[in-house]
Amino acid sequence: MKSVLTRIASLTALAVVFIANISLALDVKSSENPLPLPLPPGCGCAPICQAGQLGGQVWEDYNSDGIKAPFENAGVAGITVTAYNCQGAAVGTTTTNACGYYSFSNIAAAAYPLRVEFSNIPAIYNNSGTFNGANSRTSVRRVTSPTCNSDLGVTDPNEYCQKDPKIIVPQYRNGDPLVNTDDCSGVGLAGPQTSLTVVASQTAGVAPNSANTQAATLAQTGAVWGVAYQKRSKLLFSSAVVKR
Repeated sequence: MKSVLTRIASLTALAVVFIANISLALDVKSSENPLPLPLPPGCGCAPICQAGQLGGQVWEDYNSDGIKAPFENAGVAGITVTAYNCQGAAVGTTTTNACGYYSFSNIAAAAYPLRVEFSNIPAIYNNSGTFNGANSRTSVRRVTSPTCNSDLGVTDPNEYCQKDPKIIVPQYRNGDPLVNTDDCSGVGLAGPQTSLTVVASQTAGVAPNSANTQAATLAQTGAVWGVAYQKRSKLLFSSAVVKR
C-alpha cells in the first residue's frame, strides 16, 4: 500500500509542477484587468467621526453583502457626501479622505432627520453602492440622529473577473499516451491529444472548436483530474489520476 501511495503522490506532484510551468506562458489573467486590488494607506486610517457627529466610511465591499467585514479595510477616496434637511436644503457637503472616511462636525441636532446622498461614485463601482446588508444599503438614505456608521459599500466587478475570462477544463482520451503504438516517436496514439483545453467564456458552438486552444497534451501530463487557478501567481494547478 505504501508504494502505491508514494507513486500517487509522486505523479500528482509532477503534474502540478508541470502544468504550473505551462500556465506561466498561458497567462490566464487578462490584460483587461491589469490593476492590483486597492490597499489602504499605511497610516492615518482611523475613523475621523466623533460622538455627536455624522460620518462613516465608503469601503470596498469585496463580497457585495453590504456587511463590513474585518478584512474589508480598503476605503474609497473622493466620494462626495451631502446632507439635506427636510426642506431639501443642503446643510453640509464633504468628500471622503484617502481612507474613505468622512464626517460632518457642524450640523446642528435640530437639523435632523437628514437625507444623506453619496455621489461622484466612479463608474467602476457602477455608480452605486452594494444594496444588501446593514452596513451599506443604497447611496441615498435617511438619517434620524447623529451617527458615525453611515457607511457605503462599493464593489468593482473588474477586481474579480474580466469581460471574457478563460475557462480551462480537462479532456479525456482512450489509449496509452506514452507507449509507442503508431510510429517511432515513442508517443502513443493518445499522446498528442489535448489533456487541458482553454475555452473563452463567450465561445459558442460544438466541439471541436477552432477558438479553443491547447494548454497541455496527454504525453506531457497523462490523465488529469480537477483544475485550480491562483490569480496572484497566475499559476494553473491540476492533479494526476492513477487507476489501479
